Amino acid sequence: MVALKMMTLNTGNSRVLGGLLAIIRIENPDIVFLQEITVTSGQLKLFVAKYGYSAEANTDLLDVTSLGTGLIWKSHLPVSDVTSVVHCRVQMAKLGPYNI
Repeated sequence: MVALKMMTLNTGNSRVLGGLLAIIRIENPDIVFLQEITVTSGQLKLFVAKYGYSAEANTDLLDVTSLGTGLIWKSHLPVSDVTSVVHCRVQMAKLGPYNI
């Protein structure tokens, strides 16, 4: 089994996602769990797509000041079924047969 590099990042409510792009370039993580984001899934996907990542956000579309969570992963990974377990707080996904 291949080890995956997973990270968590508290973006500090930053519109540039707390230096996420620098972390992607320097650390090259496979999966990043994000905290305190205010961007939508669409915005997050656009932000990371050119670096070979997919993404889903768990944010409140009706309150742009509300903080949420997000998940980004390298597009080639078998990540599926990304769901919100607790609105704006907890996400769950499948990585192949495993829950993350």
